[in-house]
Amino acid sequence: MSYYIIWQYDVPQENATEFENEYGKKGAWGRFFMQSPFYQGSTLLKPTDKNQHYVIIDRWVDQPAYENFLRDNKDGYNGLSKIYQRLFNSEEKLGQYTD
Repeated sequence: MSYYIIWQYDVPQENATEFENEYGKKGAWGRFFMQSPFYQGSTLLKPTDKNQHYVIIDRWVDQPAYENFLRDNKDGYNGLSKIYQRLFNSEEKLGQYTD
């Protein structure tokens, strides 16, 4: 079983390339989360229309692993958030799921 967190971002067209680079598998966020052996990867879904709503699915072994990582790495998480929040107009957590 895995634990999934699904996010949606509204990204202006002029920021799309940088957003895809930083939020994609090899970007800053992926490198940050890979510090944890319990992180199982992220999937960046790109919009096929002009709405510019990206979806990111983060996968962890379980909810406690995710929450512990966030607690233990709060400063790093907040630092990245501050750096990259300029790339999108809005961020929304769509939900948390297991399989």
